[in-house]
Amino acid sequence: MDANGDRRTVPDVPHPSLPERLRPLRQDPALRSTDMGRALLRLLSSHEIPVAHWQALIDGVPPHRARAVADIADQCARIWQEFAREMAGRVSEG
Repeated sequence: MDANGDRRTVPDVPHPSLPERLRPLRQDPALRSTDMGRALLRLLSSHEIPVAHWQALIDGVPPHRARAVADIADQCARIWQEFAREMAGRVSEG
């Protein structure tokens, strides 16, 4: 729900945008030159879904699969949150 109490179906767009934040990572030879770095870049890039397409994705899920898709998306979000915490920990350690 947004501040007006209306149901939201698209995420907030971070500033700068995801493509802008990914660009320097894609150009970094330390990431591009290893299998794991390239795998990470592919995973991060797979989330570059234009905001305009979110509603089409939501509308494309049959109602009888909405709960399963929501549960899987929630699980993916928790996994990425844990990944982000571990990465943030590496920053504060280094």
